Order: sequence, then C-alpha cells, then structure tokens
Amino acid sequence: MAEQAVPRRRFKTIESDAGRTLADVLAARCTEVPAGFLNKLLRKGFVQLDGKVADGRDFLRAGQSVTLSLPPGAFLVAPNPKVPFDVLYEDAHLVVLSKPAGIISEPGIGHKLDTLLNGLVARYGEALDRIGPEHDYGMVHRLDKDTSGIMVIARSAELHRLLSAQFRRREVQKRYEALLVGAMERDQGIITLALGRKRIGGRMRGLVAPGADARPAVTEWRVVKRFEGLTLVEAFPRTGRWRQIRLHFEAVGHPVAGDPEHGDAAANARLARDAGLTRLFLHAGSLSFRHPVSGEKLSFSLPLPPDLRAALARLRAV
Repeated sequence: MAEQAVPRRRFKTIESDAGRTLADVLAARCTEVPAGFLNKLLRKGFVQLDGKVADGRDFLRAGQSVTLSLPPGAFLVAPNPKVPFDVLYEDAHLVVLSKPAGIISEPGIGHKLDTLLNGLVARYGEALDRIGPEHDYGMVHRLDKDTSGIMVIARSAELHRLLSAQFRRREVQKRYEALLVGAMERDQGIITLALGRKRIGGRMRGLVAPGADARPAVTEWRVVKRFEGLTLVEAFPRTGRWRQIRLHFEAVGHPVAGDPEHGDAAANARLARDAGLTRLFLHAGSLSFRHPVSGEKLSFSLPLPPDLRAALARLRAV
C-alpha cells in the first residue's frame, strides 16, 4: 500500500458476505463510491484484508477485517463543483443551504457523481469527506430528490453528533408547504401513524406499518388555501421519518400533488398536469434550531420556488 495512505473505511465481514468476492462486498458497503474508483483502489493496493493487501477476486469468510485507505488528497465521494445549491449560512461548524428540486441528497445506485453530497465535497473538501459514512458525511437530515428547500449540514463529526441530538429530541422546527389532492375535511389536524420501510421489487418502499419494525411519526398541519380539487397546507413534521409527509398524507387519503409514487397515480398525474406541475409539490420552507456551539437560535426561511408559485397561479381558489 502506498505511503501516507489514510484509512477511511473499516468493517468486519458478516455471514451474508461469506462466499462473495471482496469487490462485490466493497461495492455493497461503499454505495457512495464510483465503481471505477473502487476498482482502482483495489488494483493499486489500497484495500487490505486481515492486514494484507487484497485482491478484489478474493472470496470472503465471515469475521474478516477489511480496511479501505485513500491516497493523499483523494475522496471517497467524488467532488463535482457543477452540482447546484445555494448557501444561506455557513461558519466553521455548519452549513445551511437551499437544495433545488431534482437533486438527490447523497450517492447511491445510479447516482455517484451528481448528488448534493458531490457538490458539498467539491466546496468543503476533505474536512467534510473525512467525517465519513459513519457520520453520514455531515448530513443530519435529507430531502427527497424532487423536494426543494432548506437543509443543514455539519462540518465535523462532533457537530454532526450535536445537531443529530437536537433532531432526536425534537428541538428542531421544520415547516413544509405541500399541495394535496382533494379537499381536506378540516382546517388543521395532526397525523400520528407509525412508519416503516420494506424492500419491494428491489426498491425500498415506505409504508404505514404497525408492528415491531415501525417507528412513531407525527405530522401537524394546517390549511393555507383551498383550490378546486386541491388543498395547500403547511406541514410541521415533529419526527423525521423517511418520506414522512408523503406517506402520512397518502394514508389519510390526500397524497401530495404530482407525487409519482404515492396515491392514485393516474388521478395525481392529471391534477399535476392541470396545475402545470413537473414534480411533486413539496417544499421545505423553514428550519429553526440552536447553534450547537454558540447557543444562538438560528432560523431560516425560503419562499416557494418559481415552478411551484407558477403552479398555484394556474389554480382557481374556492
């Protein structure tokens, strides 16, 4: 292994890894890393198996130690300065940004170079990359690909821990704007339905899931404006489950307009066309939290982006 290589990933193989090649297991464990870069690290001797330089064709047993190192100046997440996002606030500890719709938060299958994280690593470099997968590369929370709005990113492992604790204690205030299919029966309410995840047909799906695997989820909401066949609401998620707002409103019979994966797809697509929507109408409009170092209360807000404002302008209020 080259001198000055910096260990970045260490893990023990488990029973399900047994009989698989090292290259396959690395690809599964390092989903944020472009495949070509992983192969290059293997060829150049930057991967060790039980303390010895490994070959990607090696078959594994459970309980083996794998260490992936990087040459100086290299990143696990490939930097891409062309990924668009706007910085609302930054200091030595954290970044608050505006994520546009159409940008995935972090690398995964099919998206290794065009995600928000690629753009963040390009801007903040090794300091952010070094936080590592065990700390989500500084991502304290995420937004779905077609959701626009505000996110906060930690710039150190300690800040990630402190910010994550605020989210867990429900001390972070979040407000979303969502256009829902149908007429909400009341002007405000609260949804308390536990949510889980399940892999179906090779894809992870969120679902309302009573049982041991479900996690409590709470969303408060209030009506902002009513349109013919649609309702604009503000949603205040008190928990941070995956796709919480989309799943909660679908569960009560009012999926988010323009959502291709939840609710009646045909009816939702028709309503989206009527409003001129090209994506789901969901925007993270405000975020408030306490700065973990200074203790200052930080509050940020973003108006609806032009595409969502244009959609509302096409609708007729009732």
